[in-house]
Amino acid sequence: MLFESATSDAHKASLWAWKKRLGVDAGDFERIVDALHVHELANSSAAFIEVNADSYVWMDYLRAHYKIEVAGERRALTVATTLLDSLKRAPQAMARKYRREAALGLTDLVSSFNLQSVPASLFHYDRFAAAHKGADPEEVDSALDAESDLIRLPQIVLATGCSAYSTAIQCEKERCAVAHGFEAADYTDESEVVWLAAEIDSKLEASRELTQDWCDRLLSLAQECHFGRVRLWLVAPEGFSPEACELLNKREAYGSSRRQVELLTDRIKTQAREAESAHPDEYEMVIPMGSDTELIAAHAVEQIARRVNFRPEAINQIKTALIEACINAAEHSLSPDRKIYQRFRVEDDKLVVTVASRGVVPANLAGQNGQETDARNEKEDAKSRRGWGLKLIQTLMDEVEFERVDDGTQLKMTKYRRT
Repeated sequence: MLFESATSDAHKASLWAWKKRLGVDAGDFERIVDALHVHELANSSAAFIEVNADSYVWMDYLRAHYKIEVAGERRALTVATTLLDSLKRAPQAMARKYRREAALGLTDLVSSFNLQSVPASLFHYDRFAAAHKGADPEEVDSALDAESDLIRLPQIVLATGCSAYSTAIQCEKERCAVAHGFEAADYTDESEVVWLAAEIDSKLEASRELTQDWCDRLLSLAQECHFGRVRLWLVAPEGFSPEACELLNKREAYGSSRRQVELLTDRIKTQAREAESAHPDEYEMVIPMGSDTELIAAHAVEQIARRVNFRPEAINQIKTALIEACINAAEHSLSPDRKIYQRFRVEDDKLVVTVASRGVVPANLAGQNGQETDARNEKEDAKSRRGWGLKLIQTLMDEVEFERVDDGTQLKMTKYRRT
């Protein structure tokens, strides 16, 4: 059953046909199918079992066992033909390996599209060649930064190889991609779009005939799969001839050279890093008041500070300041739930610790934040342990800020990382 399914045109067979031919009970059949699925030898669905015919090793094994155990072929002949076929296939296998390693990885690239705005010339080879061909890389980057004509990339939801949609296009996953997404963060039928991207082989600038052939192949795939709005994007190593660029513009398709794609990839990665740094890591923690629970919080902040390479001395200062803040909150809080809420935010060069609970703003610190103070309260606070603890926190941390919140107060403490 495996061999017959693998050698069929679609590499699959009916699940019902499998069950009928095998003649085993439902439990055994499920275990067989699950084992094939887990080991990635075959994929099962509600109606079909599809054999993984892309693995040379698996197909050689399956073919050899079929010949010996089912067709009754002599073992020596099977071994000889298997070795001969493997050697004859070796050049194609090596070429396929090199093509994959040299590929730009269009599927991974379009998967990273997420509403970024990029220079339009990166998708129009004729414009890019006219403005930047032969220019210094730094000059090209500066010109792209200054470019006002921008293209907003779609938000891609799923991207995979073209061969997963049609057997008419036999191309490596890395070199041909179908990407489903939306042109804006507006999930409607009107905003839905499918990008069809392909990396084509051409030693020189791609000709009009080659460009037209690939446009027709991708549009045929779109019609076969009943895609709605589509965007074609062809990539040729050396770009496209003037006649090919004219064809791409006429069909409202994009065309890029390898250099353009590399520049596009760098810009997307840079924007991703900037977006990641703009959203720093945050950790939240809630501890009950009393019973030395502040030591648990101190252990947590120590581990966070170690991960971002604070010096041991600075880590001890952060821990001491946090313990003092927790003790102050526990001694003077009016919180009915008797809990302390903490947030640790890691930024590029600092760690921000926030301790919040219900309580009264201490006069000596409130006055530093621009609020009116009462001399009597200030004198009483100075004598209290709370006033001493807050002064200690101020000496340990680089920035200390006391704020009123909706149902109480919060203390924000910042420590900068110094190399």
